[in-house]
Amino acid sequence: MGSRLYHLAAMGEWKVKKSARIDNKSNLSILPAGRCDKFTLYMGRKGTFSDQVTFHQLGEAASYWLEDIETEKGALHWHLGYPIGEHKSAMHRHHIIHDIHRFSVRCVCEKSRSGTP
Repeated sequence: MGSRLYHLAAMGEWKVKKSARIDNKSNLSILPAGRCDKFTLYMGRKGTFSDQVTFHQLGEAASYWLEDIETEKGALHWHLGYPIGEHKSAMHRHHIIHDIHRFSVRCVCEKSRSGTP
């Protein structure tokens, strides 16, 4: 993907070393919302369950739901990171765990040849 990621990202929003290269030529304005994970922990001493929510890569990466594509290993999501972010991840797909992972949603439609959606 390389420099194409710079064309997708919202200018002035990414807190990473290479943010000066971001030009948002696509006007998609992807925000670096990171991702959210939710875990339910058993509190042994109290005998109760507690939901724990953690955020990862805020300001430096973004994870988005991919259309309903299931593989033999499960569903997928898109992750945008390095070279915009600090991690060597670029734009690629990951498998997700529905009960744990929480991602951003972005609705995009293609223009027809006549120029209308």
